[in-house]
Amino acid sequence: SARNVPGVIIIRADSLNIVDVLNADVVLITEPALPTMAEVYA
Repeated sequence: SARNVPGVIIIRADSLNIVDVLNADVVLITEPALPTMAEVYA
């Protein structure tokens, strides 16, 4: 599980905000999360 990796933060697509994105060095998005993100941020 990625939750056990130090420094990794797991955030659901419908809970993600722009501050999380801007503060991240890397953002990994799963393909199923893309439609949710498009709906939330469109």
